[in-house]
Amino acid sequence: MTLTSRFAVGTALLCQIVFAAPARAEPSANELLRDYSASDLGGRQAFEETLRATENGMGWFGARAKVKLYCQPKSSPVLTGSTIMDTLQRQIAEVPSIGSQPYGLAVLLALKRAFPCKSGVFR
Repeated sequence: MTLTSRFAVGTALLCQIVFAAPARAEPSANELLRDYSASDLGGRQAFEETLRATENGMGWFGARAKVKLYCQPKSSPVLTGSTIMDTLQRQIAEVPSIGSQPYGLAVLLALKRAFPCKSGVFR
């Protein structure tokens, strides 16, 4: 793991510890986007790493359960935190109700809309 990756992961973990509140639900996608927009470069990288980790967890779930939650084309670039953030922003602009969802669910909904599956897979 490179120093930059370690910094991003450490920052993401620190943000989760600092911003976690015991009785608070997961922030909505709109709240996440608001905080992302107000952040400096380091904060933005932490948010992007959080989205990347969220998507990575969805990938592991899909692999373990043998289902596809979304179907990214092989020709599509690798999903980085930045591309996931861009996808989330675009999908919320198209369907504003996605923004009121908890950010993990919003990421899933955004990826499903951006990369829909044909048929025969979990929807």
